[in-house]
Parts: sequence; C-alpha cells; structure tokens
Amino acid sequence: MKQKILGIIMLVVMAFSVLALSSCERLEGLFPDGEVTDNHFKNVDMPLVYEIYLDYMEDIGEEPLSYDEWFEAIHGDEFQKGIIPLIEKNENSGFWEISFNNGKGWNDLRFKTENEEQKKCKHTFGKWVTISEGNDYFNGIRYRECKKCDYKDYQFKIDKDAPSHTHSFTTTTTDPSCEAGGFDTKTCSCGYTEKVNETAPLGHGYTDEYVSDATYHWKKCVRCDYTTAKEEHTRGEGDKCSVCGVEMAHTHKFTTTTTAPSCEVGGFDTKTCSCGYTEKVNETAPLGHEYTDEYVSDATYHWKKCVRCDYTTEKEEHTAGDDGKCATCKREICTSNEYFIFTLLDDGTYSIKAKDVNIMPNNVVIPSVHNGMPVTSIGNFAHCQNLINVIMPDSIINIELGAFGDCDNLIGIEIPDKVEVIANYLFSGCDNLSWISIGAGVTAIGYNAFDGCNNLANITVNENNIYYKSIEGNLYSKDGKTFVYYARGKKHTTFAIPNGVTSLSYDAFKYSPTLTSIVIPESVSSFDSQTFAYCYDLTNIYVDENNQYYKSIDGNLYSKDGTTLLMYAIGKKDISFEIPNNVTSIGEYAFAGCNSLANIIIPDSIIYISDFAFCLCTSLANVKLPDKVTTIGYSAFNGCKSLTS
Repeated sequence: MKQKILGIIMLVVMAFSVLALSSCERLEGLFPDGEVTDNHFKNVDMPLVYEIYLDYMEDIGEEPLSYDEWFEAIHGDEFQKGIIPLIEKNENSGFWEISFNNGKGWNDLRFKTENEEQKKCKHTFGKWVTISEGNDYFNGIRYRECKKCDYKDYQFKIDKDAPSHTHSFTTTTTDPSCEAGGFDTKTCSCGYTEKVNETAPLGHGYTDEYVSDATYHWKKCVRCDYTTAKEEHTRGEGDKCSVCGVEMAHTHKFTTTTTAPSCEVGGFDTKTCSCGYTEKVNETAPLGHEYTDEYVSDATYHWKKCVRCDYTTEKEEHTAGDDGKCATCKREICTSNEYFIFTLLDDGTYSIKAKDVNIMPNNVVIPSVHNGMPVTSIGNFAHCQNLINVIMPDSIINIELGAFGDCDNLIGIEIPDKVEVIANYLFSGCDNLSWISIGAGVTAIGYNAFDGCNNLANITVNENNIYYKSIEGNLYSKDGKTFVYYARGKKHTTFAIPNGVTSLSYDAFKYSPTLTSIVIPESVSSFDSQTFAYCYDLTNIYVDENNQYYKSIDGNLYSKDGTTLLMYAIGKKDISFEIPNNVTSIGEYAFAGCNSLANIIIPDSIIYISDFAFCLCTSLANVKLPDKVTTIGYSAFNGCKSLTS
C-alpha cells in the first residue's frame, strides 16, 4: 500500500513538472487567490492538479484512480512523513517554491514569477549557487542569476534514498488560564509540532469581598487582573453602601410629608433625603371608627356606617313590630298589620290573609313574625286588583289553593325555599304575571297553577331544587324528561319540544295563545289529554317520523297506527272535516274549543267517542253518529250551542 501511495505522489510530482514546463495559465490556476496561506495545499486548485494527473496517466497508459481515491491517497497517513509537496513563497526572491521529500536528484521542478521587465529579458544565467545541500529531512536548494535582469532561477534537490522519518517528541505543557484553555505541545527535532490534551479555560473566580473606591465597587478575579463591571454605591443604613458596605460620606437634607391618621392606621411624618434615605417620625395612634346615629338598611338587614371610611358594623336582621317597621332601625320592612288578618294555627304559628282586597297596597311585604311567633302560611289574597308586588318571608312553608288567583296586576313573585307545593290555581288568571322564581323546596305543582298567565315569559328555579329545573325560561322535571310548562308570555308562534323529553304534563301547552305550530320529537311517548287543549291559534302539530307512538296527518295528531284521532289543530279555519275511515276512537278534548267547524263527518269505523271530545265547538251544527258507536263520553258535546242534528 505504501508503494502504491508513493507511486501516486510521484505522479503528483511529475504533474507539477508538466505544470511548470507547459502552461503558465494552468500554473496560475493552482493559486486562485494569488496567495498561499498554508503550505499544505489550502489554496491550491486540487481539481486542476488532478486533471494534470489524469493527463499523465493517459500518457503512460495506466488506469487512473478516482478523484476521491487520489485525494485520500495524497492526504493519508503518509502526509506526516513529508511525502506531500510543500508550496511556499520566498519573500526575498518573490518566487513560488515547490519541494518534496523522498524524490531524486536536482531537477527542473520549479516555477517562476517574473515582473514585466524580467519577462521581456532573454536570460543569460551565471553558475549555479548552492544554498543548501539538504539532509535526511530537508531538501537541498540552489539558484542561478540572470546577468542582465537579476532574475533568479531556483532548483530543488530531491534525495530519493532519504529515509522515512519517525518523529521523536519532547512535550511542553501550557497551563489553562481564566480565558484560554491549556494544552501540551509535542515538538520533533525535524520541526514538526502537535497540540494535544487540550483543556477548557478555567473561567474567572472572584473574591468574596468587593474592591471599591469612593464611587464604585467591583470584584476582582483571584487568578488574573480581570474585574467585574463597576457599579455605583447604593446608600443604605448608617450611610454605608447596601451592597459592599463601604462608608459613604453624606449629610442628609430632608423634606417632610405628613400622613394623617385614619380609623385603623396611625398617622406619621415621613422625612425623605434626596439620597433616598427615609425616616418615619411623629407617629400617632389610629382614630378608631365613628358611626352615624342613623342606621343604613336594605330589605332584610340594618347596620351602621363609619363617618370617615367605608367600614360598617355587622349586619343584623330586621325585627318587625306591629306597625310593619323594624323595632331597631325603624325601616318599614313589612306592610302594616292593619291590612291583614292573622289566624293562630295548631302548631302555634300564624296564617295571614288580606283583610280587605279592595284597599290592599300596591306593594306588600308579608311579616315573618306576629306576636313573637312565625308566620308560616298565606291564605286568601285573590282578586287584589291593586297588588303589584308581594314579598314573602323565608318563614312561609304553605300557600293555600288559589291564594293569588285573579290578581290581575301582580307582575312577579318569588316562592320561598320552604314551600313544598305550588297549590292548584295559585296564580290562575294573573294576566300580567311576567316572572316567577321557584324555591329549592318545591316538590309538586298543582292543577292549573298558572292557568291564564298569558304574559308569563320567564320561569326560574333554584339550582338546589331536586325536582324541577328551567331551560330557556320553560319548566322541566329535573332529569329533563318531562316538559312541565311552556311560558306563554314568550309570544312564539312555533315551538319544538327538545328531543329527550318523554312525557308532556297536563297543562304544558293548554291555552297557549300564540302558538301556531308544535313539533313533537322522536322521544315523546305520552302526554295528557289536555296538553294541547284550547290552543286556539294552533294549525299544525308535527311529529318526528321516527316516533314510535304518534304521527301527524294533515297537521293533526293520531296514534301511530292511525286508529285514534288524539288532537285536531283547532286553529284551522276549515268549516268541515272528515275523519279518516280507519279511525275507531276519538280522544278526550280532541276537538274541544274548535270554533270554525260547522260540519264533522264521522266514519262508520268509529266505535268510541271520549269525554269532552267536541265540547265548546260553538259552530258545530250537524253530526251524524254511526251505528257502531258504543260509547259517547261525559260532556262529549257540551257547549255545542249551534248543534241542531
């Protein structure tokens, strides 16, 4: 392998000979920057040398190496043995010099750099002058000088038989410093050196103590003269720098700011020097709170407020006197007893009702206590036309049937948390009732409790109630499966019952004054016979086609098999209607309140007519009952004042 590499190197040597003797342009191409900054080919155009090598191999008929093989060969381990050519510029002569080890004899492997004058000269050379014969490690060199222009021509002695060289090193250690790393330098007698065992810089290490002058402080490295950036002293206690502790000469010049005492914090003077030093002097005690003679109050509590700050005493609940005013703060907290009748109950508590509905105030606050005992039950306030607002105390646990019925001007009411039942007809006929808040304790809602509340737009439920909840102002069971009550005051014309609802309560939509369309989802499996009764504008009842229990035909509601007509949309304006032939029964309230139909054709398939099926059909004039009818329910045709046959 070594012989092969030597052969390659000789080819490189010969390539340089061709280079020197044949083409100045190719020679100049070896040094594209015009300088050799490293004598190991750093700026040499190696691809150009490789081209010369290929030319030579072609001339001698040998197979050349690839560029990578050739480049690896001339840069391999033999590099350390001086086989590779060295290229240097002679600063005295201005010539580029090429030298080799392990070559042979004096030869013409040289090249020239001539100035313009020298290039024009036809040189006449003198004798060769030997500068050095060389030795085992270095090349010999000689020159001859032109007698006309002082141009010097150099040749190099290549000793073929010079032995290869094995380095013998001496080692010098350079210790690391703060900013420079350490290393060992291995030096051979041939002049070759290596840097090994390099270590990182130590970095600066500083003393614990600061170095300072009158203005600045800094720290100094323990190994070198390096210092940290200087920082200006910061005055601290005792006129010493708060960082380095050096004494700072200074005489304070103070300005004084007074902080007045407050109820809870004492007063003081603050003396401030321009250097930043401060002192707190002349401290005084807090003033303490001072209260107004009058109480501050809301509907439930009273308290006193400090005249100097926002501090207040603890809030105390009102205690009602017979005059309806708090016994402590004298705020009118409930309506005077002169408007009520109190009844002592068996448990020692009291029930309250209106003494005269015609003189009741607009705003009524029910007292929580009478004769030292709680008021727990509310009786009759029905037909109090003056009544607009009612506030019931937390002591109330029962509100009697119809207690606020037909209070036409009542606009809203909050049911206390201890009330468990909203009784039948409780707010029936309250035309202007727009909101109601249901307390946490309500477990049941009675028959027609909100009947006729056509402006009721928002029903809310205490989140702690475990039986009911509100969704978008409508009332549902807590699990959302029962639709309890649609707030009629919303004034919508269409309402889609949410999917997931399985049942509809007795008066969920009864008497809804504005609805023209109702959509029943797939999930509904049951509803009460009066759920859709008396919806006078209702023209279409739609049913999801996937519902297993019901279906819609022409906007009317039927059982899924079509044998029962459950509800006719009474808002339709048709005067005649023919019941389909496959229907065998007519449901309760199916046509109740229909004012437009004058003629209903009942097919021979009908067997059963339910209670109230045609009640209050005021325009109905003719009905022919089939022979197969076996049952006509209670009041089936009650109120049909136009019926003649």
